[in-house]
Amino acid sequence: MKYYNMYMDRQVISQGKHRELLELPAGRRRQSGRPWMGAAALAACALLAVGIWRFAAPAQSTGGSAAGGTGGIEAVAPGGGGTNGPGVPLEAVDPSTLPAMPAIQYPDATRVEMDMARMRMEGSFQVELSREELLKILWNGEDKPEIPWMLSWGDCDLGGGALYRSDGSLVEVYLWGRLEDTPAFSITLAPGEVPFNCGIFSGAARSEIRGVEVASCKYDGGYYLELLANGVGVRASFVGVADSLLPDAFVNWGTYEDGGLSLDHLLTAEHVPEWRSEEFSSLAQTRGEEKFAPYLPTVGPANFSEFHGHLTYQEGYEHTLYARWRRGYSEVSISIYLPEGEPRWDTTVDVGNPASYDTGLYELPWGSSVPKEYFDTFQNPVFRAEDMSREVVEARAYTVEDRGDADGPRMGFSVLHPDGTLVKYSAKGLEVGPMWALVEESLGDATPDGGNP
Repeated sequence: MKYYNMYMDRQVISQGKHRELLELPAGRRRQSGRPWMGAAALAACALLAVGIWRFAAPAQSTGGSAAGGTGGIEAVAPGGGGTNGPGVPLEAVDPSTLPAMPAIQYPDATRVEMDMARMRMEGSFQVELSREELLKILWNGEDKPEIPWMLSWGDCDLGGGALYRSDGSLVEVYLWGRLEDTPAFSITLAPGEVPFNCGIFSGAARSEIRGVEVASCKYDGGYYLELLANGVGVRASFVGVADSLLPDAFVNWGTYEDGGLSLDHLLTAEHVPEWRSEEFSSLAQTRGEEKFAPYLPTVGPANFSEFHGHLTYQEGYEHTLYARWRRGYSEVSISIYLPEGEPRWDTTVDVGNPASYDTGLYELPWGSSVPKEYFDTFQNPVFRAEDMSREVVEARAYTVEDRGDADGPRMGFSVLHPDGTLVKYSAKGLEVGPMWALVEESLGDATPDGGNP
């Protein structure tokens, strides 16, 4: 449990982020921070569990095929030329060029069980993948300029990325597709095994296609597949499609004897970022990390004797220190995020507008009393260091009468320093005065034109 609070503190996923994850543009490969990939895994679990993947289906084709139509996505015939050139609907393709489609059943899933056995992997990292790299996956490792025509995806937009362990070995690859801004599929691939899934469907059908066992079902809003073929494990969800042509075509392509899918070119990361993790048993030991010392108190809160500290560093993504003091049910924590990689903190609260952060202006539960325009910032507002005062801290204090819990106020807020460092404070059972003392000591010479020493 010692990492639980720290882990959950970092994972905040809005529905807007869900949409962004499904709409990542294809682009050049680059080292990327964990937020989008960590969120991708969590979002995939959440989406499968609660059925958020309810998107408008693409316009259906007016014609029909033996497989039941294209669901609005066009297939490109082999060679991309002649009478069946790029963009020609599937029903217009000469049937003699199509292999026999597999017979796959899609019973309705009876329920979804949640398995959260795999949480965040220490030192893991991810990179975005270019369209060329994604196409290479689909062409069994070969360089091709187009999506395989037998997938019936046409020229849909592709996006995705790869998740790696701290040693640079591949964990999973994520691949998304969309047609005219409408999500069409989400595919996770892993070397040697079916990728981990926190949402487990019951009642899936089992089929054998070319010696490969395929698990398949329908869920609220789409079709779902699991298979392991030619050393590549797959979890695939197809959403907003009118029929099963897309998942059937994907299984057909992926189970060829020679293999239609390959991850060989992604098995090892080109660059493995430096990473370290440290545990601390005292405040003095924690203050030995010089870059964090200006934001830590010289003395911890009085009568809070139990201490735990943890540092995580990863080149290009994060440089974070977490310190926590406990006394019975009371707890005080400070999380310090040094600038590393792309800036993540760009919205601060206007202290001249107490309505956006003052807990004394509203009644619990806040969900029904705080105006919608302040809801995103009210729960944990970010203040500029030069705006901080005891009055601001006091405005964040509130009490909850829970039997058996800690007495005293509760507080939660963050302070953004001029150098880009963010310090997040959380307390239960600590008075306003001692909390302000922790904050004030960290402010140093923070001014609108200067920074901490």
